[in-house]
Amino acid sequence: MKRLIYLLTVIALTFSAQGLAQGPMLEMEQAAAMVDTAPVQYFSDASEVRGAWSKLIRLDNGIAVEVHTSDLEEGFTYTVWWVIFNTPSGCSPDPAVDASTPACGEDDVFNADGEMDPNPDVNLSVAWATGNIVGESGMATFSAYLQKGHAPGEVLTGSGLTDPRGAEVHMVVRSHGRASVYRNALYQQLNSFEMTCRVCEDYQFSIHFPPS
Repeated sequence: MKRLIYLLTVIALTFSAQGLAQGPMLEMEQAAAMVDTAPVQYFSDASEVRGAWSKLIRLDNGIAVEVHTSDLEEGFTYTVWWVIFNTPSGCSPDPAVDASTPACGEDDVFNADGEMDPNPDVNLSVAWATGNIVGESGMATFSAYLQKGHAPGEVLTGSGLTDPRGAEVHMVVRSHGRASVYRNALYQQLNSFEMTCRVCEDYQFSIHFPPS
């Protein structure tokens, strides 16, 4: 949580540097922030990762996330990806999620052949959030911020975040194998979806439902 507060402080300082007149507006926006916490789950069987959690903060102009997880491979590189359903009302329920909780799922992202073919009714965007190398504890904390209409890294599909307060947000933790000793390859491991991939795998995920 301290890392996420620090991240929001940096964001606030960045905005205030653009002009003192924006300060009160940003302060009011932060005061109205919407926060929720979700479990981190395995892709393999949807079971929860022990001691892991994902916290999302919604603002008018963007969203911030902190994913704290475990059961990761020491010395491996991992990236985290935003999977944003800007119009969740257009989604079909995901069978991996409790039937009483409507959620967007793989049927809204992929076609029957497993190729990315988003449901046009959900206004999907998939974009890079952050990356890191895991230490000997097998635990890691990932923090990221996504501004409305802007993505800082690779975008797999869509035009970014359009509805920070109403979107359904999934976070995907992706393994890229052991960290490369070559700087360029390591950069690609930490910043791209599949470049230099030999054993890449979508390993864990979390789901942040839109506020009711």
